[in-house]
Amino acid sequence: MMIKKHHAKHADKYAPAWKTLEYMTFGQIIKLYCALKEEKDQLAISQCFAVNNPKTFTTYLWAIKETRNRCAHSNVLYDMNLHESIRKGPAGKMNNEDKYKISGVMLVMDYLVGQMEGQLQRDFRDEIYDLLDGCRTYSNLSSIVNSIIGGQDLTNFFGGMENSKYFCIGNSANA
Repeated sequence: MMIKKHHAKHADKYAPAWKTLEYMTFGQIIKLYCALKEEKDQLAISQCFAVNNPKTFTTYLWAIKETRNRCAHSNVLYDMNLHESIRKGPAGKMNNEDKYKISGVMLVMDYLVGQMEGQLQRDFRDEIYDLLDGCRTYSNLSSIVNSIIGGQDLTNFFGGMENSKYFCIGNSANA
Protein backbone atom coordinates (compact mmCIF):
# COMPACT_ATOMS: atom_id res chain seq x y z
CA MET A 1 0.00 0.00 0.00
CA MET A 2 2.75 2.44 0.95
CA ILE A 3 4.65 1.65 -2.24
CA LYS A 4 1.53 2.16 -4.38
CA LYS A 5 1.00 5.54 -2.71
CA HIS A 6 4.61 6.41 -3.41
CA HIS A 7 4.23 5.63 -7.13
CA ALA A 8 0.99 7.61 -7.29
CA LYS A 9 2.84 10.70 -6.05
CA HIS A 10 6.27 10.18 -7.64
CA ALA A 11 7.30 9.29 -11.17
CA ASP A 12 10.47 7.41 -10.21
CA LYS A 13 10.85 3.77 -11.21
CA TYR A 14 11.57 2.40 -7.72
CA ALA A 15 10.34 3.31 -4.28
CA PRO A 16 13.00 4.20 -1.71
CA ALA A 17 14.67 1.18 -0.14
CA TRP A 18 13.35 1.95 3.35
CA LYS A 19 9.78 1.63 2.08
CA THR A 20 10.54 -1.76 0.56
CA LEU A 21 12.47 -3.01 3.61
CA GLU A 22 9.47 -2.40 5.84
CA TYR A 23 7.66 -5.21 4.03
CA MET A 24 10.50 -7.72 4.18
CA THR A 25 10.83 -10.41 6.83
CA PHE A 26 13.93 -10.52 9.01
CA GLY A 27 15.10 -13.57 7.05
CA GLN A 28 14.67 -11.73 3.75
CA ILE A 29 16.68 -8.78 5.07
CA ILE A 30 19.48 -11.15 6.11
CA LYS A 31 19.44 -12.75 2.66
CA LEU A 32 19.62 -9.29 1.10
CA TYR A 33 22.61 -8.45 3.31
CA CYS A 34 24.33 -11.72 2.29
CA ALA A 35 23.61 -11.03 -1.38
CA LEU A 36 25.35 -7.66 -1.42
CA LYS A 37 27.92 -7.88 -4.22
CA GLU A 38 30.60 -5.83 -2.54
CA GLU A 39 32.04 -7.12 0.73
CA LYS A 40 32.84 -3.50 1.60
CA ASP A 41 29.07 -2.85 1.74
CA GLN A 42 28.59 -5.75 4.15
CA LEU A 43 31.53 -4.47 6.18
CA ALA A 44 30.06 -0.96 6.35
CA ILE A 45 26.83 -2.40 7.76
CA SER A 46 28.51 -4.77 10.21
CA GLN A 47 30.75 -1.96 11.44
CA CYS A 48 27.65 0.00 12.43
CA PHE A 49 27.42 -2.66 15.17
CA ALA A 50 31.20 -2.65 15.83
CA VAL A 51 31.60 -6.06 14.19
CA ASN A 52 34.62 -5.92 11.89
CA ASN A 53 34.02 -9.22 10.10
CA PRO A 54 30.92 -9.53 7.87
CA LYS A 55 30.97 -13.35 8.17
CA THR A 56 30.80 -13.04 11.96
CA PHE A 57 27.97 -10.53 11.70
CA THR A 58 26.11 -12.90 9.37
CA THR A 59 26.28 -15.72 11.93
CA TYR A 60 24.96 -13.31 14.56
CA LEU A 61 21.99 -12.47 12.34
CA TRP A 62 21.22 -16.08 11.44
CA ALA A 63 21.39 -17.13 15.11
CA ILE A 64 18.86 -14.44 16.05
CA LYS A 65 16.62 -15.37 13.11
CA GLU A 66 16.67 -19.06 13.99
CA THR A 67 15.88 -18.28 17.63
CA ARG A 68 13.08 -15.91 16.61
CA ASN A 69 11.55 -18.61 14.41
CA ARG A 70 11.75 -21.15 17.23
CA CYS A 71 9.91 -18.71 19.49
CA ALA A 72 7.27 -18.00 16.84
CA HIS A 73 6.58 -21.71 16.42
CA SER A 74 6.56 -22.54 20.15
CA ASN A 75 9.73 -24.64 20.03
CA VAL A 76 11.85 -25.28 23.09
CA LEU A 77 14.85 -22.97 23.40
CA TYR A 78 16.82 -24.27 26.36
CA ASP A 79 18.17 -27.33 24.56
CA MET A 80 18.25 -25.97 21.02
CA ASN A 81 21.17 -26.52 18.70
CA LEU A 82 21.70 -23.86 16.05
CA HIS A 83 22.19 -25.14 12.52
CA GLU A 84 25.34 -23.03 12.20
CA SER A 85 27.72 -22.04 14.97
CA ILE A 86 28.16 -18.46 16.07
CA ARG A 87 31.59 -17.24 14.99
CA LYS A 88 34.06 -15.81 17.45
CA GLY A 89 33.65 -12.06 17.68
CA PRO A 90 32.93 -9.13 19.93
CA ALA A 91 29.73 -10.60 21.41
CA GLY A 92 31.70 -12.22 24.20
CA LYS A 93 33.60 -15.33 25.11
CA MET A 94 31.75 -18.47 24.15
CA ASN A 95 32.85 -22.02 24.65
CA ASN A 96 32.22 -24.54 21.87
CA GLU A 97 28.80 -25.43 23.27
CA ASP A 98 27.65 -21.80 23.62
CA LYS A 99 28.26 -21.28 19.90
CA TYR A 100 25.26 -23.52 19.19
CA LYS A 101 23.04 -22.79 22.20
CA ILE A 102 20.60 -20.19 23.51
CA SER A 103 23.32 -18.89 25.85
CA GLY A 104 25.37 -17.83 22.82
CA VAL A 105 22.35 -16.23 21.17
CA MET A 106 21.66 -14.29 24.38
CA LEU A 107 25.23 -12.96 24.36
CA VAL A 108 24.88 -11.95 20.70
CA MET A 109 21.57 -10.20 21.30
CA ASP A 110 22.96 -8.43 24.36
CA TYR A 111 25.97 -7.24 22.39
CA LEU A 112 23.98 -5.99 19.37
CA VAL A 113 21.38 -4.26 21.53
CA GLY A 114 24.22 -2.61 23.44
CA GLN A 115 25.64 -1.27 20.19
CA MET A 116 22.31 0.42 19.49
CA GLU A 117 21.77 2.05 22.88
CA GLY A 118 23.09 1.57 26.41
CA GLN A 119 19.71 2.00 28.13
CA LEU A 120 18.15 -0.54 25.78
CA GLN A 121 20.89 -3.00 26.74
CA ARG A 122 20.27 -2.41 30.46
CA ASP A 123 16.55 -2.97 29.93
CA PHE A 124 17.27 -6.16 27.95
CA ARG A 125 19.53 -7.48 30.71
CA ASP A 126 16.98 -6.65 33.39
CA GLU A 127 14.26 -8.50 31.47
CA ILE A 128 16.49 -11.56 31.01
CA TYR A 129 17.48 -11.41 34.67
CA ASP A 130 13.84 -11.26 35.78
CA LEU A 131 12.92 -14.14 33.49
CA LEU A 132 15.75 -16.44 34.52
CA ASP A 133 15.57 -15.52 38.20
CA GLY A 134 11.83 -16.24 38.20
CA CYS A 135 12.48 -19.66 36.70
CA ARG A 136 14.93 -20.48 39.48
CA THR A 137 12.15 -20.40 42.06
CA TYR A 138 10.75 -23.58 40.53
CA SER A 139 12.95 -26.53 41.39
CA ASN A 140 12.30 -28.34 38.10
CA LEU A 141 13.41 -25.27 36.11
CA SER A 142 16.43 -24.42 38.22
CA SER A 143 18.68 -27.02 36.57
CA ILE A 144 17.60 -25.79 33.13
CA VAL A 145 18.49 -22.18 34.00
CA ASN A 146 21.84 -23.31 35.40
CA SER A 147 22.60 -25.19 32.20
CA ILE A 148 21.77 -22.12 30.09
CA ILE A 149 24.01 -19.76 32.03
CA GLY A 150 26.70 -22.30 32.82
CA GLY A 151 26.08 -22.24 36.56
CA GLN A 152 27.16 -18.58 36.78
CA ASP A 153 25.57 -16.01 39.01
CA LEU A 154 23.07 -14.15 36.85
CA THR A 155 24.76 -10.81 37.51
CA ASN A 156 27.90 -12.17 35.80
CA PHE A 157 26.31 -13.85 32.79
CA PHE A 158 26.66 -10.86 30.46
CA GLY A 159 30.11 -10.03 31.77
CA GLY A 160 28.74 -8.00 34.66
CA MET A 161 25.64 -5.95 35.14
CA GLU A 162 27.18 -2.80 36.63
CA ASN A 163 24.56 -0.58 35.04
CA SER A 164 21.66 -2.84 35.89
CA LYS A 165 19.16 -2.31 38.69
CA TYR A 166 20.26 -5.78 39.86
CA PHE A 167 23.96 -5.08 40.17
CA CYS A 168 24.02 -5.29 43.96
CA ILE A 169 22.09 -8.59 44.08
CA GLY A 170 24.55 -11.35 44.82
CA ASN A 171 27.45 -8.91 44.85
CA SER A 172 28.54 -8.39 48.44
CA ALA A 173 30.97 -5.64 47.48
CA ASN A 174 28.04 -3.42 46.51
CA ALA A 175 25.46 -4.55 49.03
